[in-house]
Amino acid sequence: MDKKRFFAVLSVLMILSFVLTACGGATPTAAPEAATESSQPEAEPEATEAPAEAEAEPAGEEAAPAEEPVTIRFQDWRLAEEPAATALKYLITEFEASHPNIKVALEPVSNAERVDKFNNQFRAGDPPDVVRFNLTEIPTEVAMGALLPLDSYIEQAGGDEFLGDFTQYMTDVATVDGQVYAIPHEGDAFVLFLNKGMWEAAGLDPVNNPPSDMEALKAANLALTDAAANQYAFGMWPGWQWMQTWFTAYGADYFNTDYSDTLIDTPEGIAAFTYYTDLVTTDKVVPPGVTEVDYGGQVALMAQEQVAYIEGPYATYGGILAANPELDGNLVVIPIPGKTIGRGTHFAIGNGSQHPDEAWQLIEFLSQPENQLKFFVEGSMMPTRQSALAMIDFDKYPAAKVMVEQAIPNAISYYPAFPAWNKCSTVIQDALTSTLLGETEPEAAMKDAATQIRAILAEESE
Repeated sequence: MDKKRFFAVLSVLMILSFVLTACGGATPTAAPEAATESSQPEAEPEATEAPAEAEAEPAGEEAAPAEEPVTIRFQDWRLAEEPAATALKYLITEFEASHPNIKVALEPVSNAERVDKFNNQFRAGDPPDVVRFNLTEIPTEVAMGALLPLDSYIEQAGGDEFLGDFTQYMTDVATVDGQVYAIPHEGDAFVLFLNKGMWEAAGLDPVNNPPSDMEALKAANLALTDAAANQYAFGMWPGWQWMQTWFTAYGADYFNTDYSDTLIDTPEGIAAFTYYTDLVTTDKVVPPGVTEVDYGGQVALMAQEQVAYIEGPYATYGGILAANPELDGNLVVIPIPGKTIGRGTHFAIGNGSQHPDEAWQLIEFLSQPENQLKFFVEGSMMPTRQSALAMIDFDKYPAAKVMVEQAIPNAISYYPAFPAWNKCSTVIQDALTSTLLGETEPEAAMKDAATQIRAILAEESE
């Protein structure tokens, strides 16, 4: 063997000997699962950074590994609306601080797309953990099997005492065949929001002498409208939701109490529909292009002082001021003449949620009286718990006083809530749109819509 080959072999043997010595010597220290920021050798553990809690550990005991946070998905159209979005994000931050084992992934969704999006996610086996629904949508979702029953969680939270603190008509809607599927979060009734300055300029006194009936309101509409100056009385969102309260003001409604028949073609129903559509077609006290206006559009009309009043729930108050803070002090709230309707939204857990226990913790947190009060103050949404309503300072929030003491007690109905309502609401909406466009007369529209609805009810009852 030549010298070069000899030294090469010798070098290899020396390297192998070194490696085997290192591996077969003293028992090795296990490598950490994740890299640390310390660059000190393992022989000097005192130089590494360790949590203060570790120093207090009793000798001989190992610290339990940190629990990985669970991430839950929270889908809500309020996350896309101000001031509710900012209020919710603040509350979520507080929740995560008090529940370090839970992280919340926010999923804003548009009001127009939210139901279809949730239903598609549910059918795909991937629903959000916590989702907000209008009360009218809950029976349909329950019939689909899309919501998780909450009875075991409610029992742990206090059972009847816990549930009894919420607005009763909202808990009634959320209860199907004896099981509760959703928790009311915010709810109230419809009122009118007035620009006091515009009413006073028209010679009206909305504070001391508001319209007492629908004919007085009609006279005010005509006085408030000056089309040449692009100023109109009423900012209309032409949706079935907002129109229902005009039916109750006339002593009518969309359905009887058990949803076995529609009332839209009764004399009172036809009178209400005629009054409402005449605001556009005959009285012309609504800005042009009404069929293109949505909820945000009517708020914008009010904020831009193009209309003298709009209708809506309490949340509308905050929406107007968020769009135009200069209206603060000039925005007046009065009850709708006659009876009104209640409305509200609930939190539910999607059936198929991977983390239902953590989802309930978020719902319970957001539903606490003090947190509903925070959502009222920052998000302009009325609480659904009696204990939270009792905390409101009416001297500071006079609009809330009108809502709590006059509007809510005057509500004799609420959004329809039964499985066939989705089909029926489409019929009513189509009748409203065609009438506003001048394609049909009010009475004919209601009679034709009533015929279609009765056929839907008959089909559903088979």
